[in-house]
Amino acid sequence: MVVVSRSAYRSIRAKRLGCKKLRQRDVAHPCSYGEVGEADPGPFVTSSREVQSLWSGVSSFSKLRCVSFAKASAPADDVRKIVRTSRSTDAPIPALMERALAAATLAPSINNTQPWIFQAGTQSAQIVLRADYSRRLHEADPETRQLIISCGAALTNLLAELHASGIRTTTAFRRPSGRSPDFALVSLAKAGAGSDRDDLDLADAIPRRFTARSAFGPDPVPVTLLDVMIESASAGGLELSPITLERDAFAALHRRAHRIQERNHALARETAAWTRHDASARDGIVPATFGRDSTVNRDLHLPQRDFAINREIPTAQSRERSGWETLVVLASAGDGPEDWIRVGRELERLLLIAAGRGVMASYLNQCVEVSPLRESLRRTLGLAGVPQLIMRLGFPAGEPGPLSPRRPLREVVRIQEQLPRSIVDVFSISRTKARGEEWVVHVDS
Repeated sequence: MVVVSRSAYRSIRAKRLGCKKLRQRDVAHPCSYGEVGEADPGPFVTSSREVQSLWSGVSSFSKLRCVSFAKASAPADDVRKIVRTSRSTDAPIPALMERALAAATLAPSINNTQPWIFQAGTQSAQIVLRADYSRRLHEADPETRQLIISCGAALTNLLAELHASGIRTTTAFRRPSGRSPDFALVSLAKAGAGSDRDDLDLADAIPRRFTARSAFGPDPVPVTLLDVMIESASAGGLELSPITLERDAFAALHRRAHRIQERNHALARETAAWTRHDASARDGIVPATFGRDSTVNRDLHLPQRDFAINREIPTAQSRERSGWETLVVLASAGDGPEDWIRVGRELERLLLIAAGRGVMASYLNQCVEVSPLRESLRRTLGLAGVPQLIMRLGFPAGEPGPLSPRRPLREVVRIQEQLPRSIVDVFSISRTKARGEEWVVHVDS
């Protein structure tokens, strides 16, 4: 089975049959996607034999236009199923784009808000990543720092999967804002050479990575893995430092920040709004991923954010203390949108490197989120840069942890044949300089 867009199916069949229009009843069964800019959107599933016969004799029609992102064997609602299918470097670019976009949505985000939108041009082979400011957290993330970090993480997944599929990319970055949310334009070109081993390892780790808020097991994180992560962060222009001798001082500062946030009723309401009770939820924090029981969490040396909110969690791990956890801090030289994008990109790379070895992470960001304590945190840990994230690393205890839900691609992807010129132009250095938006960087990879 294959999937073609409604307009594509009608067009090729009408041409084949020598008529101008195709009636509604002649079209096969509906699927999930819609295509931007079509009067009658929605792809349709049909047999590959029929499409082949329709294609014959229609030489002017582009295959790129006909092939939709969705696969009949992998419903668009399940992005993990798309990513877990066998990777084929011989697939057409639209199919590779679908897999990469599904991988991008598996990136971590603050409170699992998934604050991203992708606009894809199938014929131009371009993807724009846009920050979705409608999903921002006004109390927990007033400067949208973590929103942009989340989008940077999604970009890492997108590029890792494209590179693993043998696709060369050129990425243009610009400074995002609520008024101009587009901040990354990825242009694709089919590569002749094979994929790099590092790219394959990163891409293969994407569906395995999850945020582990429950207890860790007794095995320590290997020192060799930490060395690799520190070296990777340094290569990305960031500072990753284990918290060892300063652990008690950090814990005192962390508990202070945690108490301040507990007294912030607006923050509590916002957290509750993104805490889901329905197992079929597509975003937010669902009960299976709450992590710790509220009573246990309150007594911990390093309490995590309390998503349980005094509700019982039906898992044994929720009441266990961690056997061994390694604390690390990720810091950047500056603290602007450019730095946040870099932090997000490198954060996900570090998480994938760790996940490839079975090590997962969760976050202890209270000190970073309480602005008056952020400078105290920097001094306490002796950092040269600005602290952006605090992570606890370890091997999850017991079975692999539950996975956070994800929105289906139809909610986060807009498909067109060509991206609008107005979008592509904002990533042109000459044009953006004329408009006073000078921070545009092009990176080949």
